[in-house]
Amino acid sequence: MITEDPIPVQILKCSNELKDIITLMLEKEPADRITWEELLDNPYWEDEDVDELQFRNFPNEPQFEAYLLKYGRKRRVAPSLIQKEIL
Repeated sequence: MITEDPIPVQILKCSNELKDIITLMLEKEPADRITWEELLDNPYWEDEDVDELQFRNFPNEPQFEAYLLKYGRKRRVAPSLIQKEIL
């Protein structure tokens, strides 16, 4: 559980794409954290072979689902998925 603000990723010596991923993964609010789909679609992985992961069934997240239900939150929807629904 993230209870404090993480270190500012701007001080890290890595690509902006990786800083993006780290920032989204360290989001305090679990419902606002990066989704698996967003993680795999991130430009950081552009030169990597993540195709095999694209079709993997990720495990259920019962504790996360219970958290969402308890606090009346909705799971984050990846912006790329929103764009696909619009088209």
